[in-house]
Amino acid sequence: MTPPAEPEPMDPLSRWLSARLLRLPTWGGVMLVSGASVALTVGAVLMVHWLGPGYGDGLRRALIMGSVMPLIVSAPVARIVIGLLRALEREHEKALLLARTDPLTGLLNRRTLLVVAQRDIDLARRARRPLSVALLDLDDFKSANDRHGHAVGDALLRAAADSCTRAVRTSDAVVRWGGEEIVILMPDTDEGGARIAMERVRKALAAARVPTPDGGQAGCTASIGIATLAPDDPPLPVLPAHTVFERLVAAADAAMYVAKRAGKDRVAIADRSQLAFAAV
Repeated sequence: MTPPAEPEPMDPLSRWLSARLLRLPTWGGVMLVSGASVALTVGAVLMVHWLGPGYGDGLRRALIMGSVMPLIVSAPVARIVIGLLRALEREHEKALLLARTDPLTGLLNRRTLLVVAQRDIDLARRARRPLSVALLDLDDFKSANDRHGHAVGDALLRAAADSCTRAVRTSDAVVRWGGEEIVILMPDTDEGGARIAMERVRKALAAARVPTPDGGQAGCTASIGIATLAPDDPPLPVLPAHTVFERLVAAADAAMYVAKRAGKDRVAIADRSQLAFAAV
């Protein structure tokens, strides 16, 4: 797992101008652009008059023409341009949302989690604070999906995503890891706090129900594994944050299978020997 390439940043001046222009109402933007056009034209007229040959038919007529013509031309053009900028901004926001989230559940996706995890792990190691990762897998999801159909399976995934999001803090990252697996990144959370939080998630998932085509209801439980980066773990610079995250996820995944084998619908803590943060 390697960090995703960062997008090329927008030119600072262009970003500043776009932000200021789009912050105004449309009429305000039109007035600003039109006013700037008139001011530039009038300035050019005055410079020609004072520094150049002047105007044979008088300055007043030149100023009137220099004020009216730019206003007539720039106002409708500015309105069209601002409308296009607003449409592009909306499409840009939609594209960013799609790039960061899973389209079915609305949760963050794996690519976004990798960026967030590296940041949070770096912060945790510098501040000597704990950080926990939980990986949950919906129990018997395939059976429910086969029995009731893919529409019900999709509804179960959305219900699971909603239950997880409601049960954790806003500072925690809830991510669709793949299939019926969800990863929850919990900064500033030790092993005990992570267990309490995941028990809350487990109960919320067990209580969630979605309607089925035959008029009944379907639900499923989850097996959850937890792995924790403790403050006393060696903050070795030879282990980059994304490698630490990989080991946390692998350990949480192994703990999740322990929960499966123990009867499902339960939380298991990873064996800390599996993390091996000191290994190069």
